[in-house]
Amino acid sequence: MSIRIIKKGLLDTIQDKGRYGYQQLGINPGGVMDIISMRLVNALVGNDENEAVIEMHWPAPIIQFEKDTCFAISGADVVAYVDKVTAVPINRTVLVKAGSQLSFQRKISGARIYLAVQHGFSLKPWLNSNSTHIELNHGGQHLTTGSVIDYKKISSRTIQTTKICSWYVRSPVDMNDNCIYFTTGKEWSLLNEEMKDHFKQNSYQIDNNSNRMGYRLTGEPVFLKKPTELISTAVTKGTIQLLPNGQPLILMADHQTTGGYPRIGHVISADIPKLAQLTPGDCIQFKEITLEEAHKRLNELDLYLKQTEIACNLQMADL
Repeated sequence: MSIRIIKKGLLDTIQDKGRYGYQQLGINPGGVMDIISMRLVNALVGNDENEAVIEMHWPAPIIQFEKDTCFAISGADVVAYVDKVTAVPINRTVLVKAGSQLSFQRKISGARIYLAVQHGFSLKPWLNSNSTHIELNHGGQHLTTGSVIDYKKISSRTIQTTKICSWYVRSPVDMNDNCIYFTTGKEWSLLNEEMKDHFKQNSYQIDNNSNRMGYRLTGEPVFLKKPTELISTAVTKGTIQLLPNGQPLILMADHQTTGGYPRIGHVISADIPKLAQLTPGDCIQFKEITLEEAHKRLNELDLYLKQTEIACNLQMADL
């Protein structure tokens, strides 16, 4: 055994990039909500970018490390401690000795916390992924009080006391910017020009009835030119559906594989991690961009993350 959950949090699961290639069977990709934080936290401990991590919601769990290890946390800005004494900042590499406990005292901002350990966890993949499919209870692991996860590899390093390493990484996400970029969807043409402008000028608040499946938004309603019945068709993470009441719904990691509501747009992949760190009550505004611009933003983000991963690997080599 290597990690033990002393006290469970609201929702703690093992997640990776997701389980792709099975939507035709009704199995959604799932995976982490915030892939940027997943890549950053893996980089900080020298892991491959797709190594499975623990995704935590608030309130977060109390975790005990039963073997010496190197770990990091990223995502939501939180006040965390090892053994209630040593403050653990986000986006930093941390060494802890066996028996140490990680607890989270306060959330400053954000919605989800990610934890990675060096070399990763020992898991049994399901359909080529270690992500937890919460609805089917397959793959990964839904963690609760008493859950134990083994490390994939036990470090030969002996750790005498908790050490916070000097290097750190910065998230490329600006959480002070409430703009969410989108490309138009298949049914965008079902809106008249007035409603299209209304959708882009509105400020939408994330509703309390939002989760890993989707974010319900509330604001001034937007309606189609005329009521239209659609055949249920494929949807994906980031799809913006328009509900009959005129309110948008953004599909997230645990989305259904098909849907019958109009797909008026798609949140660009580079902005989904920002959405993942927003909480009910937060407000967003949509801004339309072209598919070419969306690809450019995603490529720039990937380049930044790859450079960060290389820099962290060099630091880990000297540790």
